[in-house]
Amino acid sequence: MADEYESGAEDSEDEAEEGFEIKPSFVMIAVDCDASMFKESEAFKVALKACHSISYSLVGSTMGDCQFAVVLVRDEGEVLVKFTDNLIDTTRKLKELSEKSLDDLIKSFMRVGEFDLGMFYLFCKKQFNNVTSKYKDRTLVYISNDEDPVRGDKVKQFTAFNEARNFQHSDITFHLLPMVGSFDLGKFYDEFYRACNITSEAEVCLTYDDLEWKLSTYIIKKVIKFNQKFYPFKDQGLFLQCQRFNYIKSFKLLNNAAMHKNGTLAKQITYDEENKEVTFSAGRKPYEFTDAQKKELTKSDFNIGYTLYTVTERVTPVGFVLKSPHLLIVHPEEKLPYFEQFWQYCVNKNKVLVCVYKASKSSTLRFVELIPKFANNTRMFMAKYIPFGNEINYPCLNTVEEKFTPQQEKLIKELIEALKFDYDATMYSDLSYAKKKAYIKSMLLEEEEQDVMNCDVDENLAEKHLCDIIQRLNKEGMITFEEPKKRKAPAQGSQKSKKK
Repeated sequence: MADEYESGAEDSEDEAEEGFEIKPSFVMIAVDCDASMFKESEAFKVALKACHSISYSLVGSTMGDCQFAVVLVRDEGEVLVKFTDNLIDTTRKLKELSEKSLDDLIKSFMRVGEFDLGMFYLFCKKQFNNVTSKYKDRTLVYISNDEDPVRGDKVKQFTAFNEARNFQHSDITFHLLPMVGSFDLGKFYDEFYRACNITSEAEVCLTYDDLEWKLSTYIIKKVIKFNQKFYPFKDQGLFLQCQRFNYIKSFKLLNNAAMHKNGTLAKQITYDEENKEVTFSAGRKPYEFTDAQKKELTKSDFNIGYTLYTVTERVTPVGFVLKSPHLLIVHPEEKLPYFEQFWQYCVNKNKVLVCVYKASKSSTLRFVELIPKFANNTRMFMAKYIPFGNEINYPCLNTVEEKFTPQQEKLIKELIEALKFDYDATMYSDLSYAKKKAYIKSMLLEEEEQDVMNCDVDENLAEKHLCDIIQRLNKEGMITFEEPKKRKAPAQGSQKSKKK
């Protein structure tokens, strides 16, 4: 997956009680200030607009761990957005800059005179090193139309190559994004890639949409991974290193889960600084218990992670879903081949691995079945939660056997074919939800609310497309038409119509 977000989640016993430790990925967007960026294409302005679009899309997101910064390419470098800047302030600043005229941007930012690319690379490394928190990876995205930034100067070329060679030691991945189709890599960057052992290739972004999409693949990630342990052996001291990964939801409107609808507290946590105790109270009739008592209630001898319980056929039928499943893959650093061997055995014998899953020290135990899957050229298990008896609700099924004539079956097949279409995620949106999201963003950014595009299907077009097959189904008696019931007008003497 090109757009997956690998967190460095550590699942050690000391950290699991406090939750997973997320190691974010830091992305630095470097926008060149060379004169070539201010020509007819207005690449500099387009780059600022793309950065603003990315920042705006992150406002209100439940995922905020992938940090990004924006710098201008100069000798000393100039920071527009720091890694530690507030996202709201960042969005406002980038919008203000992107709305300036090209002449104003030229006066304020266009680079004039000598430029040392090596000094700029050194500046970028210092900016990354100023962030002292743990990280998963670092990415430098260089947006430029300058084919030869050193102008043939051998000394500057040597300095640039020397600094770029240290990218790998600093865990920095370099990506070049030109915005002109005629960009000639042979003048500088072909030799630059070879000398610095950089494997990534330049990706041309001719339009605003191309650049915005490419930047989003670096910053707005879709998958988050957590390190987990799998205990398939009798000796509980032996385990396999795995990674669990989930898909990230980009935006979520949450109600206040700590309050009932009537305004009373549903859960309250108090801290006793002297005794260093945590007290929990829950429910309408509060029952209080300390953190130590909570740990004792949920104490079990199972290790944190997946403990193999048995090997059997599928436990839950297709369609039985208790909660969203997740995927489990082998950790890249795992040396033993047992994960692949378990996977191959399950595929050959049509079996699954039933495990006891424990997320943290104080979490409840759940049974999950690990179902072998193969996707993105990777062997993996889908971990599906097994429900307990009181968690299963069977639907009421029609037990009357329906009989259809060959003509009716033919019509049903034609209806199914008529309803088929090419899937596009943009065709589906919750209009009410989208309006709420736009309103919240407008309040946070103190700006006018953006219009929300209605992606609902045109009813008239759908009716025209299905009209013929619907009429034929009606003739066969398979469907009937009913006139919509008219609402009765309120009586003239009703209480609601009387004026108070």
